[in-house]
Amino acid sequence: GQNRNPIVLDDTYSELRENNRVVMRHTIALNIDNFRAAPEDFDPRPARAFPPLQEVAAPFATVVVPNYNGARLLPVVLGALRGQSFGDFEVIVVDDASTDDSVAVIERDYPDVRLIANRRNGGFVQACNTGAAAARGKIIVLLNSDTEPEPDWLKELVRAIVANPQAAIVTSKMLLFDRRDTLHTTGDMLGADGIPRNRGVWQVDRGQFDDWREVFSGCGGATAYRRDVWQALGGFDESFWMYLEDADFGFRAQLAGYEAIFAPQARVYHHLSASGGDVLASYYVGRNTLWLIA
Repeated sequence: GQNRNPIVLDDTYSELRENNRVVMRHTIALNIDNFRAAPEDFDPRPARAFPPLQEVAAPFATVVVPNYNGARLLPVVLGALRGQSFGDFEVIVVDDASTDDSVAVIERDYPDVRLIANRRNGGFVQACNTGAAAARGKIIVLLNSDTEPEPDWLKELVRAIVANPQAAIVTSKMLLFDRRDTLHTTGDMLGADGIPRNRGVWQVDRGQFDDWREVFSGCGGATAYRRDVWQALGGFDESFWMYLEDADFGFRAQLAGYEAIFAPQARVYHHLSASGGDVLASYYVGRNTLWLIA
């Protein structure tokens, strides 16, 4: 049936967004090139290997994969990207000074992936920004290295962002890698306490979130962003280091008058503990939550 899960639990956020919409949007518009996504068509080319850069024009989308010590999982995500039904995209892997064989794996097995190898570890957020800065596509898609997107994942994200020109953010349905009927997130909702939460987290996926709808923001582990809006807003705030940087971006995009859309058919599976979950992660979640609501 109709999904009635609220984006916010009271009128505080809606009122704030309306009060700030006009001023913020006019300010940010000074930095945004005229981007007309609709009714622009995209070319659903058949699946193929990534093309050499010198042989193609700028792609419609750029998939940025931040990586740290993910050599074991990189073949899964990069293999899934090679199997995408949508073909007009490039892949950038930003290796954040891994101490495992990540760089060697990419150089040996994925020569057509654009590799950015950082000499120093700058954190997840900086890796995202580095990849986004190198992106050539009109759409920047962030994808965790510990994920496996379904074959139509990118096509569905592109379809949603083309169909919704007011949306600066389009997010995926993320499920657990080892329990593929269990949801991790269907986009962020914002509570009355100002804290963003994963919509549908830990619920069995019975189709209860299978409607396109506006959400507060999207999980940066599998979300598409319009590049012009990303650039105008300055990308992710690197002081967050990791966690909740995507919610902060959602705040800024909403205040600028843009929307975030959930695309239920863009399905991706996530190894939940592979890229986080330790004491350091808990620290950043707590600290960044306070930063976000302060």
